[in-house]
Amino acid sequence: GTGETARAFLDLPGTGTVRVVEIDGNQRRFLKHFGTASILYEDRMELVVGDGRHHLRTTGDTWSVIAVDAYGPRTASAAFYTAEFYAEARARLAPGGALFVKLDPLSFPDPDVLDAYLLTFFEAFPVAKLVYVRRGLFGLVGSDSEAGLALEGVTVAASGSAVPPQVGTTRRVTDDRPVRVGLALEPHPEGLERWWRALGGGEAPWGQRGAPRDP
Repeated sequence: GTGETARAFLDLPGTGTVRVVEIDGNQRRFLKHFGTASILYEDRMELVVGDGRHHLRTTGDTWSVIAVDAYGPRTASAAFYTAEFYAEARARLAPGGALFVKLDPLSFPDPDVLDAYLLTFFEAFPVAKLVYVRRGLFGLVGSDSEAGLALEGVTVAASGSAVPPQVGTTRRVTDDRPVRVGLALEPHPEGLERWWRALGGGEAPWGQRGAPRDP
């Protein structure tokens, strides 16, 4: 909505075409308020007004990176957190490509619900991780190979290769069987902590009780 994600991709060295699929065509009028209106005049920038998932289903293009800058599964963005969407996105990735989906694990008050969302993603890719980037920003990343996830400057908070022993047979999130996410009024790090411990992590970089230590 602010154009910051597109701007970040355009600023990366070696970036080719950046296609943004934005469901609200009026959003472009507000970019000037965020200082990002210049992206509309970039030769490498393509703005498509439409539904992101429908676009992915109907385009024949493949991509090195597909990024979902969503608000999480409590909103209309829930369609980007299902097993079917992950399969659709994987089919549109070039060899060695990666999918990134924003997800804040500290907003899940029910650890079993967090397990459902993590396991659904982790089962969709041979290499899949939840990464902690900075305060307020976590994301799911998946690829067909480790080379596709050249992770620098981030912390792996959970991984499909290190499932906690106490995680049971949680059902997966699908289009026809969504898993309801409750509203968390404060951070709930308990569900993530057991995934972090399964990786052998010590003190979590997001701090005690979910309060980030970094500025």
